[in-house]
Amino acid sequence: MAAEDVCPVWLFDDLARLRVVLAEDAPEVPDRAVDDAWRALCARNPRYFDGPMLAFVSWDADTGVITARRDRFRRLAVRETVAIGVMQLGVTVVTRHRDRVLLGRRSRATRVYGGMWELGPSGGVEVSELEQSRSPGTRVPGFSGGVFVRAGEAELWEEMGVASGAVSWGLLGLVEDPVGGSFEVALEARLGDGVEVSSAPANWEYDEVAWVGVGELGAFVERWGDGVIPPTVALIRRLRWS
Repeated sequence: MAAEDVCPVWLFDDLARLRVVLAEDAPEVPDRAVDDAWRALCARNPRYFDGPMLAFVSWDADTGVITARRDRFRRLAVRETVAIGVMQLGVTVVTRHRDRVLLGRRSRATRVYGGMWELGPSGGVEVSELEQSRSPGTRVPGFSGGVFVRAGEAELWEEMGVASGAVSWGLLGLVEDPVGGSFEVALEARLGDGVEVSSAPANWEYDEVAWVGVGELGAFVERWGDGVIPPTVALIRRLRWS
């Protein structure tokens, strides 16, 4: 099955129309299966931390509205062993420097897709970022698309040490990943000519990084095959970069 069939992609470039509205939070009820699975995960990887996160609920392509709810990371982390269907709302930053694009090979200690290549960096949208992105007085209530830019800035700083002032941002589209359990807003971060880029990972989440020419992405995907995560393959193909 093609990556585009597994991970649907919507090309959507109007960041000003993108909104987040909040549904009712996940119920805080005791769940022994979740607790047991979470303890087992933490025993294998002590870096795990159970913090608040935004869970994806739905997406309306006509209005540009994403519905999300507040949830907990532990409920996402155990989705492979406890069938509760939680999906994280996150961002994928397609980092460009001149005619090159950044890919990172995920650490085997990560929750999913360990040892595989992805466009990056990527990560979840923090609940704390919502209040900075509230859009009062707009026709659609909720939070503006700036929440995703702020999340992208945080990821770019944590993974590459790049300050936001050296970056121009744009929206590429949205990618659903039912296997990894996420709904990703794909942003393009164009680094200024004066930005120093690294060829080494910034923290434990990546084992290595590579800068690949846009015209060489198809060959990269072909060479690595199943070693590239499906949402990255789907996005590259939909953007006609391969």
